[in-house]
Amino acid sequence: MPPLSSQYILFFRNILITSIPVISSFSLVYLFMPYVLTHNGQNNFEHMVLIYSFFSAAGALTLGIPVYLLKLWSLKIGQQKDVLEYFYLSSPVFFVYSLFLLFNFFEYFYLLFTIPILSYVLAARAIEEGKKFFFNSAILRLIFLIILPLVFYFITLDNSNYGYMLSLLSLLFFSGFLFQKIKKIQCNFFNVKEKLKNIAPYAIQSLYVFSFIFLDRALLFLINPSVDFFIFSYEYEFIYRAIMPFTLILTVLFPYMFEVNKHKRKLIVRSVSMFLILAFFVYSGLMFYIEPIYNSLNLKVVKGIYQANNFYISAVITALCIGAYLQRRVTTMKDEKYIFKVFLSLSIVVSFVGLYATFLFGSALEVLAIKITVEILILWYFLKLKFKKEVNG
Repeated sequence: MPPLSSQYILFFRNILITSIPVISSFSLVYLFMPYVLTHNGQNNFEHMVLIYSFFSAAGALTLGIPVYLLKLWSLKIGQQKDVLEYFYLSSPVFFVYSLFLLFNFFEYFYLLFTIPILSYVLAARAIEEGKKFFFNSAILRLIFLIILPLVFYFITLDNSNYGYMLSLLSLLFFSGFLFQKIKKIQCNFFNVKEKLKNIAPYAIQSLYVFSFIFLDRALLFLINPSVDFFIFSYEYEFIYRAIMPFTLILTVLFPYMFEVNKHKRKLIVRSVSMFLILAFFVYSGLMFYIEPIYNSLNLKVVKGIYQANNFYISAVITALCIGAYLQRRVTTMKDEKYIFKVFLSLSIVVSFVGLYATFLFGSALEVLAIKITVEILILWYFLKLKFKKEVNG
């Protein structure tokens, strides 16, 4: 076991590497989108929000395959053929999502041709993180989840045909790459039932994350069009994406959370607790100064976000960080049936509460505050219950 100082150096090196796409994503949400709203008008802003939302949704519609693969490789039982054998299983979910786009945002239908590529890349990223090759994962995320949305935004401003050309060309190159991989590695694509059983607990988590981030605004758009869908979506992204620095830390810590070594697990809990306390004060300071910063840059501030007390906003963001950590604690459990039970409960209760809160308040901040409170209470209850069972059993 390497000395503690070496472990800390490795940890902070991985944090630094993984921060590259996070800083880029931060810049996209907190600088580029306000710039578009200010200088390019409402239509271009809506165009940017929709493209970014699509790529964000694609990341949450993977049926938990990346988490399952990360777990296999963290436990050192993964195989090279895993990505090829699993990534295609999420296609039925993407098909349903494509129907939503087809009937509501047909002009963005070209984005659907990128789905096989995104499915593969997200699965491949998980394996790189499981092997603790964080640089490779960071580069994949930067290219496919940050740069690619920006490319689609710029080339489709005047003509969506360019979007079809880029997505179909990308799909063609990807098909050739995939064919070469399949020729080299012997794979079994037909044992679908067993594979679905393997990913079931993580699939329900993936669907829960998707419903937490996107279900409210999707139904809001369909049922209550009087609410400004794009402003609500951006407010939601503005608050929710503020947890990216903390999820960056969790990304590096997550493979180690599967460790059976009690000393390492305690070290992780202490590290997370320290970062959570730090996060609250950092977010409090940022929320206090962010409006003056926007004003100094002559950027429009989206309505509603700053009308609340900045400590309230900071508390909601910190609570989202706590929820993200507790979710990962549940995911690392050995009892996969229990994982399924936890996330099924979350999917039902939090989704219902979120929809009710959306129609009651119509404010992204209020909706997130209510949903994350319910999520933390449910996760805390299940974790405490499991701990009691393990102690008594």
